[in-house]
Amino acid sequence: MDTVIRFKVNKDLDNKQHKRLLELKGALIRDGYIDIIHIHDDGEEFHINSFVPNASREDIVAVINHYCSTHWLQDFLNVL
Repeated sequence: MDTVIRFKVNKDLDNKQHKRLLELKGALIRDGYIDIIHIHDDGEEFHINSFVPNASREDIVAVINHYCSTHWLQDFLNVL
């Protein structure tokens, strides 16, 4: 698959939110959804995380959205 998935992350995360974000990224890699995440600066407020998925876009977006809603990250992370 050559579709790139991106999500925008607010830089203003506290320690718990940052840990949850790292856990999400680790889970995506561990579960084989992705191999590597590229992080780009997007101004003073955001980072853009991008990756080429090993599964369908719909599956990965569903995993990300579910994780964000159950770990209170939906205000800090948006799938683009």
